[in-house]
Amino acid sequence: GGAPGAGRKWEDEGDEGITPNDMKRLENFRKSGRYGSSENEDDKIESRGAYNFKPSGNVPLVNYCPPNGGHTDLFQCYIVRERTSISSKLYPTYKLYSQEGEKLLILARKMSMNSTSNYHLFDMTRGIPEKTNLSKKSGNYIGKLRGIDSNHSEYVVVTKSEDKHEIAAIQFDRLGLVSQLKEGCQPRKMNILLPRINADNEPIPHQLKHTDSSKKKPKSLATHLRKNDIGNLFNLVSKDPIYENGNYRLNFHGRVSIPSVKNFQLTSPDDIDDVVCQFGKIGDETFNLDFKYPLNPFQAFSLALCHFDA
Repeated sequence: GGAPGAGRKWEDEGDEGITPNDMKRLENFRKSGRYGSSENEDDKIESRGAYNFKPSGNVPLVNYCPPNGGHTDLFQCYIVRERTSISSKLYPTYKLYSQEGEKLLILARKMSMNSTSNYHLFDMTRGIPEKTNLSKKSGNYIGKLRGIDSNHSEYVVVTKSEDKHEIAAIQFDRLGLVSQLKEGCQPRKMNILLPRINADNEPIPHQLKHTDSSKKKPKSLATHLRKNDIGNLFNLVSKDPIYENGNYRLNFHGRVSIPSVKNFQLTSPDDIDDVVCQFGKIGDETFNLDFKYPLNPFQAFSLALCHFDA
């Protein structure tokens, strides 16, 4: 037997007492991107259909942040995890699709032979076939998610630049054993730091090298995060779930149908009611991922990949 409370998971607040018909309806969300009818007005979100955005100029879709409109709709996507062979069970492939049009946006592969976790990400909107032997030399390689330590508690997202410019740092708070036994299986709390956004709605990569060699080397995003040195950068944190009747609950407004400790919502510390990103399980190998400014698809997908790595 496991530790007391080990079986407790956190759930979608709006999906208690799901019937077979409900499950069928929820599974169809992956295709429709819509929420269906609800007798409870609290379960509805105004204009909450799949939010489609188009980059301006030459900005690649995977690097483009949805426009900043305050409490705007989230850009809805879903992730499919592929692990059919023996090797892919250890090193799966993950695919990010847009909800509207079911367009494959990014493919990620967990790499072997690394001392810490490493995921290579590829822009699949450039027309390169999925079955191509993708590598860093591929024309659609955009960067990677890399574990900083072996404890799966810190990660950094870097671009394909030779200088490995950073576009996100992720930190997980881990509960001590006493807290776990006392409170059950809690979701992992995330703390995230993102760079500023330019006029084209792209993140301005955080550089770790100065063109002027006489200047002191800049701190990494992870170092800024550890020291709580936020400055003018973007900070996102996990939205705290409500512990009720033996379960941790968040209201995903129907976008999540299966309880899992991987499920999460992110907000700004300054506005905990405005969900900037949410991720949750809808099938054995399928997950919904919704996000908006200041995240782009590359960054949001990387945040979700961290949770598969636990």
